[in-house]
Amino acid sequence: MSTLNETASSPRTAQRLQATAAAEGSGAPLDAPHPELSYLLEVHNLSTDCIKTVSADGQLLSMNPNGQVVMQVDDFSTCQGSDWLSFWTGESRDLMLAAFEQARAGRPAQFTGYCPTMKGEPRWWDVTLAPC
Repeated sequence: MSTLNETASSPRTAQRLQATAAAEGSGAPLDAPHPELSYLLEVHNLSTDCIKTVSADGQLLSMNPNGQVVMQVDDFSTCQGSDWLSFWTGESRDLMLAAFEQARAGRPAQFTGYCPTMKGEPRWWDVTLAPC
């Protein structure tokens, strides 16, 4: 499965998508006892950025603890599996879709767009997408 991992924080801060879902070629899950994966998972969980893992079709797979705070998510299970692409509207959606397609094609991409938090608070985000 191809995944993207998004990073975001407070208004006008970085969002980054990077691979953390499996060891190269192994298909091993993040909780596997591989030292490299354990380290990546710890960085993911301790980051001050909001890091999301998004599938190649846009499904929200995971979000680090700080990301849940920044996005005002009280219970991640309520948004896990939702369509991350649908969070973006208007001109921001067009920018996001162009960047998302670039990342799906294997190239890093960036955009700045408006996306409210899960509680509807207005936020602008600087987003970087990195393919896995």
